[in-house]
Amino acid sequence: MRLERRYHRCVARLLATAVAFLVVGCGGDSPAEPATITGTYTLQTINGSPLPYVNFQNATDKDEIVSETFTLAAGGQWAHTYRERITTGGTVLLQDGQTAGTYTGSSAALSFTSSSNEKFTGSLNGGTLTILRIGKTLVYTR
Repeated sequence: MRLERRYHRCVARLLATAVAFLVVGCGGDSPAEPATITGTYTLQTINGSPLPYVNFQNATDKDEIVSETFTLAAGGQWAHTYRERITTGGTVLLQDGQTAGTYTGSSAALSFTSSSNEKFTGSLNGGTLTILRIGKTLVYTR
């Protein structure tokens, strides 16, 4: 009987010690926050070429992308703003535009749909957003 009580006390101490180690080992550190994909990204290159990017050019006319931003918002919404420089017969016009839509997925594989139902894809690696759209690779950074 005495040996049995001693055994139970020993087991109880071991269990208490094990629980204490688990509590100390698991406490104090909060889990890593998941990386957020929301934010505004600025266009750096189109098909590897820096801005301004010549979208079209002939003998008298030229269309260049001067700047762009792409914003991913919470709730799966995106907004895209851009500035083009359009030269027609020597006359230069700066034109601003915007598009918007929704997105789904995670940073490794994003699917976008514009408000005009255009569909395209992209991915996010660190602070770099890469979008494949209309046969072009657009690279944006945060």
